[in-house]
Amino acid sequence: KLLSGWLKYVLDIAFQTLVVRDQFPDFKIIPHLMLADKSKKTTVKGLNQMFKLVPIGENRQVSKFMGSKEQLGDEILSKIDVTQYVDFVINEMDFDGKRFHELIDEIYDINRGQAKPTTQIGSKCKNCEYRLDSTANNKKNGYEECWKEDLNWSGSEFRKPHIFDIWNMKTKNLDKVMANKIYLMEDLDLSTWGSGKTKDRQLLQISTTLKNNYSKENEIIDPKLFEEMKLWKFPLHFIDFETTMVAIPFNKGKRPYEQIVFQFSIHDIDETGIVTHSADWLSTEPGIFPNYDFVRELKNVLSNDDGTIFCYSHYENTMLNILFDQIYEDRDSITDSQDLLDWIRTVTYWKEGKMKLHGPRLMVDMLKLVANYYYHPLMKGSNSIKDVLPAILTISEFVKTKYLAPYQNSRNYEENQIWYQLDDESGYPVDPYNLQIIEEDDLDKHVIKQGGEAMVAYAKLQFSEIGSDERERINSSLLKYCELDTLAMVMIYEHWKSLCILK
Repeated sequence: KLLSGWLKYVLDIAFQTLVVRDQFPDFKIIPHLMLADKSKKTTVKGLNQMFKLVPIGENRQVSKFMGSKEQLGDEILSKIDVTQYVDFVINEMDFDGKRFHELIDEIYDINRGQAKPTTQIGSKCKNCEYRLDSTANNKKNGYEECWKEDLNWSGSEFRKPHIFDIWNMKTKNLDKVMANKIYLMEDLDLSTWGSGKTKDRQLLQISTTLKNNYSKENEIIDPKLFEEMKLWKFPLHFIDFETTMVAIPFNKGKRPYEQIVFQFSIHDIDETGIVTHSADWLSTEPGIFPNYDFVRELKNVLSNDDGTIFCYSHYENTMLNILFDQIYEDRDSITDSQDLLDWIRTVTYWKEGKMKLHGPRLMVDMLKLVANYYYHPLMKGSNSIKDVLPAILTISEFVKTKYLAPYQNSRNYEENQIWYQLDDESGYPVDPYNLQIIEEDDLDKHVIKQGGEAMVAYAKLQFSEIGSDERERINSSLLKYCELDTLAMVMIYEHWKSLCILK
């Protein structure tokens, strides 16, 4: 059996193998995958700096090797013979009733404009790359094209709440529902939905969505949230990390795809409600392994009091546990390793065998608070901070009033940054991640709006030949993005706090 994660790579090399075998029938063709081996460690320092991305025309780059073979040290790649898997794909694997060579012929005809792909709608359509959102005006929508052909849908059906929008809806459940020709939330029989934490959350989403009422009155909040809030200690600290994994390690003794944590942001709130962007830290200097300095600086900032620390999702906890393992492995070469290890354990949870342990100052996960206690239909079933924040901005009078005024106490934004602005067309607040002020001489591509873009920006700073001005702009954008992530957490808290006061 081929695991789905490997399938696309095996399909790729199977096509190459098929072509070469066809052209050279007298040769024995042996396909291999060349893989970065995470069990191997580098034997040289600065290996990643021997490879640079060099521009070769507009919007194109190539990787250029800047060193000599002798400088590479021990091999960190492994060559794996995949003949048996390639032969299985070519000779045995079924592709909706077709063999591999028949599929290739069909794709060839499609690419030549001689045929149109025949597609049946199904759960696979949920992640269709040709599914455009409602803002993509005047663009061909391949997703809608298929659904119109199969179901004879008009534009009105596409504007109704779809079962694809149901939070955490598994593929097997989608298949089961679609087998009964049900595609819209309004056609679901909720009496047979079942129960459980996930099912209850889905029912909540469906029932509130079908009311088509996005006012504050449709906000649902469990009073248990206010009970938890009473346990929090001031000052409150809201933290966010930016991380990446690179194939070519920076330092001697490190493995391919070693976790790198290169940035954090911290917002504080005191007992009077004053918000301060108290700290941020960023390390993007090429060739520098930042992790241990990251922990030192984070520890220094958060060790001045015993205030409650907040993260959004378990991600920060996972990263700190990875850093714990890295520090422990290198403990003999880190003078303050025990202090760092001890501090990490105070704010995280971890497993020892079957036991789950946690420190006395365990971080509070706001994502869990949202999932357990809070909902509004504008979140569209998602608990992501990128979906919760716009909902909060829309319904919270406190947040609206406060952020109509220029943003104060920022370390990275201009004094005239206003976070509450209405979209003229929709009448809803503009997503703050789309509101960053761009200087006239800046490039839009340096405005970072999501974590994946932050990873790409960091990689560019490490591997690309860029000037000091562009490097400075990218660093500035990284700092702004991470600051906005912790400010978003603050806004959510401030809304909850305003409700708590009203209660």
